[in-house]
Amino acid sequence: MLTQTGALYVPTLAKTGNPRYSVTAETASVPCREERTTRQTQAPDGTTVITSSVIFVPGDTTVIENYKMIIDGYDYLVKFVDPIRDMTSISHKELLCQGF
Repeated sequence: MLTQTGALYVPTLAKTGNPRYSVTAETASVPCREERTTRQTQAPDGTTVITSSVIFVPGDTTVIENYKMIIDGYDYLVKFVDPIRDMTSISHKELLCQGF
């Protein structure tokens, strides 16, 4: 059950080279559910990343790594996106996030 609502921010690159985040009408209110938990995950390059929260969003939500999500005033950086499939489609996505 996705009982919470969060805002999903898309990163763009500012002239300074630092990321800048913006929200669109379709990402301003995303149904979600957050579980604060510590997980240790191995990145594709072999490095270890410790995440502080798992956020569940609908399967049709467009999200990739380095998006920012704000839920209840807490800022999270999406580190991994894990699509969860049922028999025919993606039922939801698990976002492994780091708080910042």
